[in-house]
Amino acid sequence: MSNYLLAALIAFLLCVALLFLLLPLLKRKKAGQEILEYVKEHSYKSGTPTMGGIAMLTAALIFGKGKFVYITLAVAFAYGVTGFLDDSIKIHYKRNLGLRPYQKIILQLSIALIVAFVVYKNELIRGDVYIPFTKNTVSLGWGVIPLVVFIFIATTNSVNLTDGLDGLAASTTLVYMAGIAAIIAIVAADADKNGLSLYVKEYQGLLTVCFATVGSLAGFLLFNCFPAKIFMGDVGSLALGGVVAC
Repeated sequence: MSNYLLAALIAFLLCVALLFLLLPLLKRKKAGQEILEYVKEHSYKSGTPTMGGIAMLTAALIFGKGKFVYITLAVAFAYGVTGFLDDSIKIHYKRNLGLRPYQKIILQLSIALIVAFVVYKNELIRGDVYIPFTKNTVSLGWGVIPLVVFIFIATTNSVNLTDGLDGLAASTTLVYMAGIAAIIAIVAADADKNGLSLYVKEYQGLLTVCFATVGSLAGFLLFNCFPAKIFMGDVGSLALGGVVAC
């Protein structure tokens, strides 16, 4: 447990340090958030630096090892690149619209399909899915592919849409990641009891990512709670949604 707590602490401190460095740079580059004209209540937020998710995700995703962790890293990076393109267009053209909705969904769907096939081919997963509140699994076979695609599209967009108020996406995701860490810890202990060492190693890697993400989000909230000094941007929210989905 001490190793996981250490990962959370390091991620927290690293995120805070990176944001201290990133914030002046974003202000100098005038990388500010553009607010929709009809949302009068949020007009004061216009010009607040965005793309703080770069620091948050960097701090969160340098920990852990294993196949599941590497898949998570790759997914976060892919969704982060999508969000970076979206944010860059908004900043360059000084408008709230970045990528067109169809462009964004095509990129998201492409990433989700790749992950779905990786999951289907992975010898530790295949099409096996736990039945909630039981220790039983059911084999979905190729049916796991549309399930994974749905989970990734739904989750990445839900985190992205939640990122609308100061501290909202970061705080809700922090609570979720803490909860999922507890579930993974229980499953890992059960796998260890049954001698499934390969699974235990993968679960431990994911646990490290969960704790590091919680620490990083806590650090980000110091700058993002009301009144927000910086927003995570789509580069942060989409990548964070990818981590949650993984």
